[in-house]
Amino acid sequence: MGQLLAYLPEVKKRLLQGASGKPSLPDAILLPAPTLSDQNFVRAVESVRRSARGRGVSQQQVRHEAVTENRDWLEIMSRDPMEFNDILGIDDTV
Repeated sequence: MGQLLAYLPEVKKRLLQGASGKPSLPDAILLPAPTLSDQNFVRAVESVRRSARGRGVSQQQVRHEAVTENRDWLEIMSRDPMEFNDILGIDDTV
């Protein structure tokens, strides 16, 4: 289901590309098998570095914002906002 949702915009675009300009329904739509390659994996520090550079802020600011957003989300979900600190190695002072 998730794969179908991910491809939905492309499927819609293809269906609307009929020669007459009207929707054209194919017999079947075959979606590619989901796969992961080395390009799908990045080191977290590299991701933070790219985000900071792209936004023109410090890496520490990006990290702080991410921690704050996660804690806010946990509170909204009535969960302990410090729940993942040990797992993620987050210092309580962040």
